[in-house]
Amino acid sequence: RAGVSVGPSITEGLSVRAGVPLFQHPTSNIQIQPPIVGVLLGGFQLDNAFVDSLKKLTGFDVSIYDYETISATTILNPDRKSRSVGLTETNREILGAIFGDKREIALSNSISSRPYLAAYLPILDNEDTVIGMMSVAKAQDDILGTITKTNRLTFATSAIILLILVMPLW
Repeated sequence: RAGVSVGPSITEGLSVRAGVPLFQHPTSNIQIQPPIVGVLLGGFQLDNAFVDSLKKLTGFDVSIYDYETISATTILNPDRKSRSVGLTETNREILGAIFGDKREIALSNSISSRPYLAAYLPILDNEDTVIGMMSVAKAQDDILGTITKTNRLTFATSAIILLILVMPLW
């Protein structure tokens, strides 16, 4: 029987692993399950390369937490050089939603001393136990900058339309 699991390992950190049995090719048409001759295993790490590829696709900062500690992230420390790996989430609202209720939560949160709008999702193992979480976030400064640019563009467009409408009356 095929299986997929998400979990920590000593050598890989958090990873997704899948396995499927390989059966001997049947030598007859009889409906007997052939013997298993091997297992095909595959997987990938939930590491910085993984979160970097998600950020490249979405434009959002992504973090993977091994329980409540960041194990992979695109968020940089205040020095703007090193990643915020190893930081521990202490927000009780987030921890209660993820580890207590096993539900996602979206809110404003301070990450690495910067305000972010973030969504957190639980990572569950095969026994439906929360083993970590994943966050997708955008710095509030970036969002406010986009809103300001949009407002300026809307104002300029409205002013031009108003001038075009008033010109024939003049």
